[in-house]
Amino acid sequence: MLISIIGFILETPSVPFTLGSAEETIQKQYPIDDGKRWVGGDWPLYGYTMTGMIRLELLEAALKDVVANNIPGHFLEAGVWRGGSSIFARAVWNVLGQHDRAVHLADSFSGLPPASTHDDRHIRWYVQGRTVCCNVPS
Repeated sequence: MLISIIGFILETPSVPFTLGSAEETIQKQYPIDDGKRWVGGDWPLYGYTMTGMIRLELLEAALKDVVANNIPGHFLEAGVWRGGSSIFARAVWNVLGQHDRAVHLADSFSGLPPASTHDDRHIRWYVQGRTVCCNVPS
């Protein structure tokens, strides 16, 4: 399922990160880069998420941890794009028998507001091996 959601199974080409017309997007395709697709570093033309395999595996582990530790609540994907992470979350919870948990999707459709504090501008996300890390300045 994961390789279908990220557009890996069909070796779906990538498209530019800029939003243009459908015609411009179709004309500017790039061959699949396995490394970028694995970490969520591209936009698959026909995939359902740009999250990447590593982050989806982390999402699965987090959802399993929530269930194993009887943590109440639901799932919210903020910044949806095509909804692939939510599709995957619903599938994981279905497999785990969590049919009473809701999956919510939210998107501003216009990006995030500018950073409001000095610290917000200096947070950096990066992938180290198979782990997504965050560098927050002290």
